[in-house]
Amino acid sequence: MSTMPAAPHSLSSHVPPGSGCRLVAQDGRALAFRSASVEADARGGLARVVVRQRFVNETPDPLQVTYQMPLPPDAAVGGYAFTVGERRIVGEIERRARARERFEEAILEGRSAALLEEDRSSLFTQEIGNIPPHAEVVARITIDTTIAILNASKG
Repeated sequence: MSTMPAAPHSLSSHVPPGSGCRLVAQDGRALAFRSASVEADARGGLARVVVRQRFVNETPDPLQVTYQMPLPPDAAVGGYAFTVGERRIVGEIERRARARERFEEAILEGRSAALLEEDRSSLFTQEIGNIPPHAEVVARITIDTTIAILNASKG
């Protein structure tokens, strides 16, 4: 068993649109990206990878944002959680219709909520609603995937 945390590193708040590191509101406003870290635990040809990303809502308005995350074709989301300010939201696996219903109920009630949906086999879309002005958002996604082991003796 090997756990290898990567040291968090700061990036500028301007992240290229294709990088997968954006939380964007419908009107195009993006939360400022602050940092990311990756931790991996590999054994028996499988890896569990935990990705943490930190964003800040620098606007004076509460925002509902969308984030699309590409995954390797053989990967699966094993869990997710978001921290919005002081509130931690832990994902629960449910059928799509029920998950959407619970998300919309929470938003209508003024609570922060998150929804992760599979758009196709290698793309997940996350929605987070009611992010307060100036609040920090930490996304934590756990991904399970197979590892291709190369034969080092061939050459």
